[in-house]
Amino acid sequence: MITPKIIFIDWNKTLSYSLFWEQLQTEEHRYHPYGDQIIHSLFNIDLNLINDWMLGKHTTEDVCNFISEHVKLPANIIQQELIVSCQHMKFIDKVIPRLLTKIRKKGIRVVIATDNMDTFRRFTMPALKLEEHFDDFLISSELGVFKYTFTDDKIPFFDTYLQAYNATYQDVALLDDSPEQTGTYEKKGFVIRDVQDKSDLIRYLKEYAA
Repeated sequence: MITPKIIFIDWNKTLSYSLFWEQLQTEEHRYHPYGDQIIHSLFNIDLNLINDWMLGKHTTEDVCNFISEHVKLPANIIQQELIVSCQHMKFIDKVIPRLLTKIRKKGIRVVIATDNMDTFRRFTMPALKLEEHFDDFLISSELGVFKYTFTDDKIPFFDTYLQAYNATYQDVALLDDSPEQTGTYEKKGFVIRDVQDKSDLIRYLKEYAA
C-alpha cells in the first residue's frame, strides 16, 4: 500500500451515521409527530431542495422556512431541532479520534471531504470540536460543487486544495461509502477506498496509522 500525503474522508455514512432531526424519531419527543412530515417535505416536495442546499444556494434558514410552510410548525422550532441534531452527531466508533491522531503524527494530512450543508461548519464542527481531529474541511456548500462533479477533465472539488499542498491525484486517497460511477478518479490514479460499514473504515484507518 502506498502511503498517501493526504487522506480525504467522507462524513455522512462514512465517519458518522447520525441524521438530521434524529431525536424526533423518539416517540416521547415533543415534536415527534412532525418528524416524518419534516423529512417528507425536505425530500419530496421540491426535488432540487437538498442538492441546492448542499451547493450553498440555500441557507439553513431558507430551508427551515420552506419546511415550515408545509409542516405548519414554526420555522424557528424546526431550525432549533435541526441544530440540536447537528450538535449531537457522533463518530461511528469511539476509536476514530485516536486513529486519526496516529495518522496525523506520521505527517499525513487528514481532511473531511463532504457533500454537505452550511449546517456542518456552523453547528456540527464546533460542537464536536472537529478541528482538533482534522487538518481541514472540504464542504460542497462552500465550494459550490459536488465531490464527484467533473469539468474539462478536472475535479474542481479537490483541485484547488491539491494545488495548495503541492499534491497530485496519485498522492491522495478518499475513503467514501459512495462509489464513483464514471471511472474518472481511477483513470487519474485517485484512489477511492470503498466504505460499506464501520469495519471497513476502521480497517483502513488502522492500515494508515500502523
